[in-house]
Amino acid sequence: MDIISFLAGIEIFSLMAGEDLKLIASRAKVVIYKEGQFIIRQGEKTDSLWVIHEGRAKVIKEKSGQKTTVAVLMPGEVFGEMSTIQRRDATADVVPMGKVKTIKIPGDLFKKVLDRSTISMGKMAQTMTRRFFDLMKK
Repeated sequence: MDIISFLAGIEIFSLMAGEDLKLIASRAKVVIYKEGQFIIRQGEKTDSLWVIHEGRAKVIKEKSGQKTTVAVLMPGEVFGEMSTIQRRDATADVVPMGKVKTIKIPGDLFKKVLDRSTISMGKMAQTMTRRFFDLMKK
């Protein structure tokens, strides 16, 4: 799999400088999860962000003991970025729907690259704002 080409097709990575994208791809890991595993657990700290490469994953939020699926992530979608960038606990569980292949990117590296790219930072801010308002509706 060519991680650089795959990431270049995703909005928040598409405007990054070539050397930044290569750096991210060089430190990214392909991680496969199976149904029944957790990729992220609500309330836990995360130090990475993930991109769905193959398969789908559910985003499940627990509130007052009630679990609700708030989103289904598809190939090309990024998650974990809000917790990583804001250095907060995860706001939801992310669980595979069957086998899911992800690209896991170290959060410290991603933040460093974002700090150098105002365009990418702007795209990330738009994504985070959209996700926040989507979660607030549910």
